[in-house]
Amino acid sequence: MNPSYPAIYKKVSLTFGPLPANLNAPQVPQAVPGPLNMEHVSQGVSVWMDTYDNPKGGDIVRVKWGGQVLSDYIVGENPPPRLEIPVLPALLMLQDYGENTTGDKSTTVSYEVIRKGRVFGPESDTFDVNFETPIPWVPWPPVDWPDPVHPNLIEGEVENHDGTRTNQLTRADKDEDATFTFTWYATAKNDDVIDFFWNGTRVVEAQVTFDDTKHKPGEDCTVPIDWECIKGGGNGNPVPVHYKLHRPGVENDLDSETTEVDVNAIAVEMPAASFPKITNPTGYPGCGALESDGSLTVRIPDLTGILKAGDTISFEFIPMIGDDLSAPENPIPGVKFEKDFKLGEAATPLTGFTFAVEPYATYIKPLYDQNPSRRGRAKIWYFFDDGTEKVPSAPLVTRTAFHGPSSECPITPAP
Repeated sequence: MNPSYPAIYKKVSLTFGPLPANLNAPQVPQAVPGPLNMEHVSQGVSVWMDTYDNPKGGDIVRVKWGGQVLSDYIVGENPPPRLEIPVLPALLMLQDYGENTTGDKSTTVSYEVIRKGRVFGPESDTFDVNFETPIPWVPWPPVDWPDPVHPNLIEGEVENHDGTRTNQLTRADKDEDATFTFTWYATAKNDDVIDFFWNGTRVVEAQVTFDDTKHKPGEDCTVPIDWECIKGGGNGNPVPVHYKLHRPGVENDLDSETTEVDVNAIAVEMPAASFPKITNPTGYPGCGALESDGSLTVRIPDLTGILKAGDTISFEFIPMIGDDLSAPENPIPGVKFEKDFKLGEAATPLTGFTFAVEPYATYIKPLYDQNPSRRGRAKIWYFFDDGTEKVPSAPLVTRTAFHGPSSECPITPAP
C-alpha cells in the first residue's frame, strides 16, 4: 500500500462551559442626554456595560467608538456587575468626529466579547457627539486635545491702575482696579462673547461681546478688572489670568493662553481688638470698665486663618484728649502703651487672648488728669509686619469717663 499525503488540518477554537450570553447595549452616561462635548472628555469618558451572563477570566471585550477600535479589555476573574472601559486615547473620539464636522454627530458605540477566538455580539447604541469649536484646530488633530487652550487666543497683559507696571501688582495698587488687554483674533465675528477669569473666578463686569461697529480683528481691546476680584484672587506669583471665547450656537468654548501675574497687592485684614468690659464704646464707660487695680483689659480676637502660630503682632493703646469721636486724633504725649505678642504660645493662642494695659498711673490715669472735662478717648489697634508693610488691624476708639462724681476712680493697688 502506498502512503497517502498528510491531511490538511484546521485549528478549531474550543470553548467549554456556559457561553457568554445576554449582552446588553453599551452605555456612555456623559452622552445622555447629550451631546458629548469637550468638557466631558476632559473629565474622562468611559463605555460601560452590564456584565454579560457567564463571564470567564480571559474573555476579551473589544469596543468600537464609531470607526475607531479601542484597545482590548481583558476580563478578570469574578468581574464586577458592570464593566467600565475608558475611551483612550481620548484623541480617537475627535478623529472619529472629523476635522470638518460641525454640530451633533450621531456616533455608534459597540462592543463584542471574544472567547478563545469565538466572537459574541456585537451590541451597540448611538450617541450624539459634538466637538465643534469657534476656531478650527490647526494643525489637526491637536496633540493636547481636549485641552481647550487655542493658540490663536494669545495671552493678554495686565496693567496696574496707573499703567506703570505690566503683569505685576504691588501694595501701591491696593484698593485700585487694574486693566486687561487682549487682541481680537482673526476670525472674530459678531456676537462672540469673551469672558475673563482672574485666578479661576469669572470677572462678571469685564465681559465683552464682539461688535464689528466697535471692534476689529487684530485690534486690542481693554477691559477693567475690579479690585474686589483681584482681592478675592489673593496674592501669588503667579496668579493666572485668561479669557474664554463662547460663540452662540457652538457647543464648545475655547480658552486663551494664560497670563501670569505677580500679585502682592493684598494685605491681610485683621479685626479690631476690644475691651471685654466696655460693651458700648460710643457711650461713656466709667469706673466699672476698669479692673480693681485700675488696669484695662483688652482682648485680641481669633486670628485663625488670618495669621499663623509664630507670627508676631504689635499692639498700641493710645489715650487721647477730648471725647468727640469725630474729632481729629489728639494723643496725650508720652503715654502710649506698646507691646508685642508672639502668637501660638500658651498665653497668646491664635484663637484669641486677653491682657492688661497697666499700670493705671502711667496709662489710664492721664485720661482723667489731662482732660479738662475728665472725659477722653482711647484708641486700640495692632499691627502685623508681613515683610512688605506693617499692616494695621481695624481700630477701635472708645470714649472714657474713668472718674467718680468729684474724683478719679477708686483704685486698689496690686500687692
